[in-house]
Amino acid sequence: MRTDRDMYAGNPNIAVRQIVASSETHRMCYEQCDRLKEVIHGMPEDSPERGKKIEKLNFHTRRYQQLLDSAERIYELFCTVPRCSGRMAEAERCFLDGDFAGVDSALPEEEIIAEIKQLKEEQDDDNWEQTELLLQEKSYELLLKGFLHYTHAGRPEGYKAFWRSFTEALEASENTHTLYYNGWYCYLYKDFDKAKEFYTDAADERWMEDSLSDEIKLFFKATCRRQLAGISFLQEDMPAAIRTMQQALKLFTKLKDEKPAAYLPAVAEVLSQLGDYHTRSKAYSVALMEYEEALRIRRKLAVNNSDAYLPLVAELLDAVGAMHIIKNEYKDAVARYEESVSIERHFLIEFNRLEFKDMLAHSLSNLTTAYFMMNRRDKIMPLMTEVAKLHRELALTAPEVHQPNLAYALYQVAVQHRNQDENEEAYRNMTEAIALYRESARRSPAKYLPLLGERLDDLDGWCWYDKKYAEAINAFREGVEVYRRLTEESPEKYMPKLAETLDRLAAMYHNTGDDRTSLPICLESVEVSRRLVKMNKGYSHILGILLMGLGVYYTDIFPDREKALAVTRESCAILQPLRRQNPEHEKAYNKAIGIIRTWEART
Repeated sequence: MRTDRDMYAGNPNIAVRQIVASSETHRMCYEQCDRLKEVIHGMPEDSPERGKKIEKLNFHTRRYQQLLDSAERIYELFCTVPRCSGRMAEAERCFLDGDFAGVDSALPEEEIIAEIKQLKEEQDDDNWEQTELLLQEKSYELLLKGFLHYTHAGRPEGYKAFWRSFTEALEASENTHTLYYNGWYCYLYKDFDKAKEFYTDAADERWMEDSLSDEIKLFFKATCRRQLAGISFLQEDMPAAIRTMQQALKLFTKLKDEKPAAYLPAVAEVLSQLGDYHTRSKAYSVALMEYEEALRIRRKLAVNNSDAYLPLVAELLDAVGAMHIIKNEYKDAVARYEESVSIERHFLIEFNRLEFKDMLAHSLSNLTTAYFMMNRRDKIMPLMTEVAKLHRELALTAPEVHQPNLAYALYQVAVQHRNQDENEEAYRNMTEAIALYRESARRSPAKYLPLLGERLDDLDGWCWYDKKYAEAINAFREGVEVYRRLTEESPEKYMPKLAETLDRLAAMYHNTGDDRTSLPICLESVEVSRRLVKMNKGYSHILGILLMGLGVYYTDIFPDREKALAVTRESCAILQPLRRQNPEHEKAYNKAIGIIRTWEART
């Protein structure tokens, strides 16, 4: 191996950061992002030009991240290829100097593809072995070219070139490298079944180049297992994810025993991922042990490299804190979160990077949860106010990512103001939170419409309690429209909320004396409930209660003996077998009986 395999800084590692930081491409990209952030920060929020600048910033931010990802893969490739062509040697020299343009110039793609074609045409039994080695070398060159194209994958021509390079590399030579990186390509674009095939083959020694060292063979086996575990996790096959990641851990541990400096970071990362998987599987004690072991390793690594590893220590402290919350060990959770917050405050002051601001907001939010569980209400408001402030700053330059977080923080602040009877502040924060959820729901309805509905439920409840009837009606009406849309996608899941919100809207109009508007809404809530009961009998009680309410309308407001008796008798038939299960069912049943008796007495 020509390039030092010791990766000292986790993900991304120090070598990659140094290489990328020295590149002209990185500098231009980073400076462009900084200039755009300054411009956006000074523009009015409703300015159309601001939206265009944000789109441009998002493009450059993605490009910057793709450059980092690509550099990691290039570094990995140079660390693992068994032999080096003249082109690859020149490309490596340029890469280590941060000269990405030089890397690109060293790899004339059309010329390489033409050489591959010629080698295949001239191949015969006598020169078969030598030809295969040359084809392998050219497949590495095309993989390297593909990583360069990936930095432009946000553009259609960049994506096509990326795909072409990897495909041509695989056609030139099926070996561990081409199989593994084609698996990475499929993983990147969420073709998980195909990615599984590539990773499985890449880990098979039959496809490994003869010149690979035992270390590199073991590295690919371990890495492929880790990637396969990640795919199983994304496909929600948790037993397979855990089993495969445990296999990866054994392999990385074996590598670590031979080269601790090179592979300790990978062991910590795999342990952390196993902790995530066991958390998802609700095996919390196991997850805590894995997180603690990963934390121990990262603390050790941070002794000699605090800038690289302390942020990763903070990340694990949050995970450990979450396990203590689940286990009701709130003091331990507070200790972990406070340490995480302290680290992130230091890095935010030291480097003033958005990633540390985001991490700090997340850890402060976690610390708030721990204090809430300890009933330390005095601690909550200052923390949530700071969380909202941080997300507001982040949302200025990346609204799509951070506006939902800001909305949730404002909602939490609103609830705290409400608990302290500071209602004006509570309404102001809740109204802003709802406006942000509304905007997020326009961009991503599947993800944020349910959250918008929940916040509208909170708002209309407050307005109802405070007798702000006009505001309550507006919130209810918007809630109805939200749940109508959600019901179209998931009828059984959201029909109960639609029926409930229609019923509450009808009651609100009734409270304001507008019964002519109220009655048709009440009728609609009953019809929605009928459709719901046809899908699931378990919701019969909702229909029974709503029919009783309709009976009240036909008795006290729009007297109609025939309709009143019809709906209340149906209500009694539904609620009679359910009335002993719930006091509300019993109450509604008795009220329906009372309505029937009232009409019978009138007769």
